[in-house]
Amino acid sequence: MNILSDSIVGEKERKTFEILLASPLKRIEIILGKIIPTFIISIAQILIWIIVLRVRGISIFNIPLLIIFLSIIMLLLFSMSIVFSNISSNITESNLFLTLFMMVVTLIMFVPIPSENSLLKEMLSYSPIIPIIKISSNPSINFLEIGKYMAIYLGLALVSLSIAIKGLSNDENIRL
Repeated sequence: MNILSDSIVGEKERKTFEILLASPLKRIEIILGKIIPTFIISIAQILIWIIVLRVRGISIFNIPLLIIFLSIIMLLLFSMSIVFSNISSNITESNLFLTLFMMVVTLIMFVPIPSENSLLKEMLSYSPIIPIIKISSNPSINFLEIGKYMAIYLGLALVSLSIAIKGLSNDENIRL
């Protein structure tokens, strides 16, 4: 995510972003041009981990579905990185936003939070780690249940991506 942050905010600081904006590319093309290389590296890393786990004798099931779900999560995280880059004036500020965001995401994903509050308990039940475990650890899965998670995270990713596009289109966020 820091690579994406640097690719937007770093270009603003180095004054090379102005040249990119002057090109005939659409804003979505600029964003996808920033996301795709990081996405490809991330997919390669996922595949390497799957191979390493299999070599070590650990079974991973439903690999295509797992990769699809992880791709949705990556789109969400990567587009959030671009949103933070859009609203930041320098790399330090962007990295601060990303660090705070990732702390919250990590808390939600990995820290069990006992709660008597049913609303909070329901919200925490949508942690992305739950479908990742369900997809990868069971040879048979409930597609309706996994589809619910995918729809929620795909919706969040698309909203985040549209905010990133709008933010890149806002002249006051560009700050060249």
